[in-house]
Amino acid sequence: MKNKKTLVICRPFNFINYKFKENIHFCFTTTSHDHLSRFYEGVFEEIYFEESLELSNLPKKAKSIKDFVIRGDSGKAKVLYTPSSDTHCQLFETIQDKSKIDCLYAIPPKYQKDEKALESLNEVGITPIIIPYNQESCTEIEKFNPIMAICANDWCSEYNTINKILKKNKHFMYLAIQEGPQDWHGLINGQLPNKYLNTDFLFSQGPVTINYIQPKFFANTGIPKTDGFSEIDLPKEPQVFINLNFTYDNWEVDRDNWISSCISICKKLKLKYLISQHPRDNGKIDDPNLVSSSAYKVVDQIKDCSISISRFSTIPLETLRVGRHSIYFNPHGETPRSYNEDKTEGIYKAFNAQELEMILKDHLVNYKFNKVKALESLEYHASIQDGNSNNRIVDIITGISSNTINLKSAEGFLN
Repeated sequence: MKNKKTLVICRPFNFINYKFKENIHFCFTTTSHDHLSRFYEGVFEEIYFEESLELSNLPKKAKSIKDFVIRGDSGKAKVLYTPSSDTHCQLFETIQDKSKIDCLYAIPPKYQKDEKALESLNEVGITPIIIPYNQESCTEIEKFNPIMAICANDWCSEYNTINKILKKNKHFMYLAIQEGPQDWHGLINGQLPNKYLNTDFLFSQGPVTINYIQPKFFANTGIPKTDGFSEIDLPKEPQVFINLNFTYDNWEVDRDNWISSCISICKKLKLKYLISQHPRDNGKIDDPNLVSSSAYKVVDQIKDCSISISRFSTIPLETLRVGRHSIYFNPHGETPRSYNEDKTEGIYKAFNAQELEMILKDHLVNYKFNKVKALESLEYHASIQDGNSNNRIVDIITGISSNTINLKSAEGFLN
């Protein structure tokens, strides 16, 4: 393991009090988890795994090592969830296991960020703590005394505020759950935000993430909204789901041309279509087929259609998950790399209107779903499709909370 970029696949443990060698990264897993770590062969020079783990799909060069994680009493983990939108709230609700996790929610006030987090939590009977940006202490959080906080975005003001409050406790960990594909190299206000490298640990959406960033501690768990493939029968007639999501000043100047191309091609081919507008897309679109979207509505809207068109988003993956093909349509040259560089064939790619028209024409002629290609794309971008991502996340949270390491067995990893 000397000086080589090394991955150690092991059971979760509380890592916050140890200093590990800089070249060593840890991927936490659970037993019987199809790990897909074969995708990491080009990223890490050496790969090791605890010998008692029953893992499939390991790379050929992986070597077993003696177990070094000591399993502790898996009592309830005390977790502070820090969502900042309705999308984050839905994500955290799906991984909340009351028998294993005791939790508290904290969100910013609506006058600082209003992305429906409060309404989303109130609908399910949760009353969060409201913490303004730059607040330096919080009695409710200190009283609750969480061992960890979990966010879905570690480059925003909410994360910075909570992190500042809680980092006074040296034994505290901040974890992040990747809530969708990311532009890993895009700048925000002229600076690289180091997405998902600011927290102590990442639950990655899929193996593709580790091609672009290598957190010190991570788990390839997948996330519920892109996990659990189910091949639902296509509707009797083709219908196109158009995802309108030009948000947060990202490529918004290209919105009108993008949506006009989608609509005109659908009309030319006499294809029915539905335009689903993201709640934070502020475009003014005059079309009778326009409907509002949300984290709670979008899957049912996709199921009513037979294929989707989207720019950069989780929608191509959510579409594949319910047995519909998806088109990543990028005529405006947006730069996020994970779809642009994707070599799998489940997500179709169109980089101009002519290519989009050809794909939709083929969809009319070959009105069927290719499960093999879809699963290839889903496994790469969204992890194994067994519907258990929520259980994996919960098990790893409780493992981090309760497990320790055998210092003698782990001495090769420590400084």
